[in-house]
Amino acid sequence: GVTYLATLDGGTVAVKIATGSAGIDDWKREVRALAQLQHPNIIRCIGVIAATPSFGLVLEYCEGGDLTRRLTKPTPAGFALRVARGVAAGMIHLHHRGVLHRDLKGGNILLDQPSGLCVKITDFGLAAQAPDNTRTGGWLTSEIGTYRWMAPEVCLHEQYSRSADVFSFGCVLFELITHEVPWADRRPLQAAVAFGLDNLRPALPEGLPGCIGQLLQECWLREPPARPTFASIHADLASLPERLTPAEHTW
Repeated sequence: GVTYLATLDGGTVAVKIATGSAGIDDWKREVRALAQLQHPNIIRCIGVIAATPSFGLVLEYCEGGDLTRRLTKPTPAGFALRVARGVAAGMIHLHHRGVLHRDLKGGNILLDQPSGLCVKITDFGLAAQAPDNTRTGGWLTSEIGTYRWMAPEVCLHEQYSRSADVFSFGCVLFELITHEVPWADRRPLQAAVAFGLDNLRPALPEGLPGCIGQLLQECWLREPPARPTFASIHADLASLPERLTPAEHTW
């Protein structure tokens, strides 16, 4: 679809209009997902446009833009952990409501301000209902998402569920740490091959605090049930400042 800047009742909003039959299908999925979701870290849907031939969403406007673009510039102290905690909190709510995002990446995380005071997960056009784990019931096997952030089981058309979002979160955490997208030196399909077929992971920077590196590696585990839940991730991130040494805080 196409997103426009607009005004509504004197305020600024984003209006996302579906284009083509595929866009209308995504619009339907997004409407279903957003109808279930209400959380400070999930984009707020103000209204729905359903007036043939126009189908769209009226969403809150986030002046800070998307995370991937914001990370092309220097960020303030504490930015990475603040954003990571916000994303994890939003994903707890998402999964609690039985919704799988399926395209979690920096480009689908918005900042209400350039400083990243509050993050908003957006773009639910690929969202789906999903079971608690990949071992029991309600299988999903379609290859959906963006290759650089896609879990191996999704790339390989294996059974997957909510833990696929956890793998993608690991890629977002990698973005926050390095200010680069995963596998920046490879084409998107090559990135999927590295994650899925070769079971490789991007190299982490020297000096990265061990507790952060461990959390990222756990999100990137090949076996989906072995990955942490977002509740566990959020608790881990909340306790990180107390566990970091002064040198690690500086890093």
